[in-house]
Amino acid sequence: MTGNAGEWQTVRKRRGAGKARRPQQGPGSSRQDEAPDSQGIKERIQGAVDELRTAEFWDACKKLTQGCLMESLVTGAEETGDMGAPGGAVVTSTEPDCPSPDPPSPAADCAGPSPDRPSPAAECAEPSPDPPSPAADCAEPSPDPPSPAADCAEPSPDPPSPAADCAEPSPDPPSPAADCAGPSPDPPSPAADCAEPSPDPPSPATNCAGPSPDPPSPAADCAGAAVDCVCYGLGRFSSCASSRYQLALLLLLLESLQIPASRCYIYDPMFSNAEVGILEDFGMTVLTENEEGKRPAHRPTLFYLIHCGKALYNNLLWRNWSARSLSQLTVIGNSFHGIEERLLTRDLQRDYKYISDMLGIVREVPFPDSPRYLEIFNDTSVHCFPAERLHALPPELWDSPAEPDYQEDLEIIRAAEGGQRR
Repeated sequence: MTGNAGEWQTVRKRRGAGKARRPQQGPGSSRQDEAPDSQGIKERIQGAVDELRTAEFWDACKKLTQGCLMESLVTGAEETGDMGAPGGAVVTSTEPDCPSPDPPSPAADCAGPSPDRPSPAAECAEPSPDPPSPAADCAEPSPDPPSPAADCAEPSPDPPSPAADCAEPSPDPPSPAADCAGPSPDPPSPAADCAEPSPDPPSPATNCAGPSPDPPSPAADCAGAAVDCVCYGLGRFSSCASSRYQLALLLLLLESLQIPASRCYIYDPMFSNAEVGILEDFGMTVLTENEEGKRPAHRPTLFYLIHCGKALYNNLLWRNWSARSLSQLTVIGNSFHGIEERLLTRDLQRDYKYISDMLGIVREVPFPDSPRYLEIFNDTSVHCFPAERLHALPPELWDSPAEPDYQEDLEIIRAAEGGQRR
């Protein structure tokens, strides 16, 4: 029953197209002449958006779409290097994770002793009865003759050792542990100058103070990534409640996935001039040519084709017939397996070969059942094409794909039939 209802929705859109083909308006015509209640239509669309936003149905649809689209984003990043970075390049961090701040480094903190525990060479405020260790603290001098790395704070009253008196920088090259009180004008030794941070670029594991400014990895949230959206066959949303709710769901998806409305390309030969104006007011790009679904995907793309004819899905697959392109598609539309159930095998393989070839490859997740929206989104699934499955297919499958030639009455409007907008 669900599948038949979906087929009827498709046929009803097809039959309604004839009514939508009306003569071109004259120069003096305006949108107000055709649909004076455009504002009222927008308010009804907004009402549908507000209703869906609070429904569990929307939450489930959003998660399904994000899951499938995320897979195409990861594939798109690997295959084409397009995750929204300038020039289409994927910027990934090559630096390792920041080290833990707990264990001190071998040349730990000469600026002052830790309040939690003394440094390995013990506090310099009181002289040690034993000779200080080579890495002794630089806070104050020891009254004993300093070790080669000792007494950086003030000069000792005794004759200084070769590495003594770091209070004033020596004009000579410093000893290996010299000058902890201030930076030396010469290049520092490996353990030198702990009092001030080095102005040199940090090492790959340094600077844990804040998050890395690098873009997220390809497995991160898909929101804001370089994604296009294409919508075909929406129908007359000014007069059809089902089309209006389908448009409302599309608007919610654009908002949730942070796809700019200008990168949502939408077309239906049934659109009136007033409906085109409303869509443009929403910021969408309304196409003027009937592509018959033959649109290539140059980056991860969400195709929104609810209750469209089978030829539209088949044409879309044919136009993107490569492992690289198909793996970037996410298709919301009639269930491919539902199409298989409703057609004879010979008809499916003859007229819809590309759908037939993808039945064992496509990952299909149906929309959740909802009595409230059954007639609007019945027989609808989210489809994606996992790259690992596509690459496992025999190479000859991709050779010279023939453009579809249909033998039956199609459920779509062909460009030759006048399905163009001017």
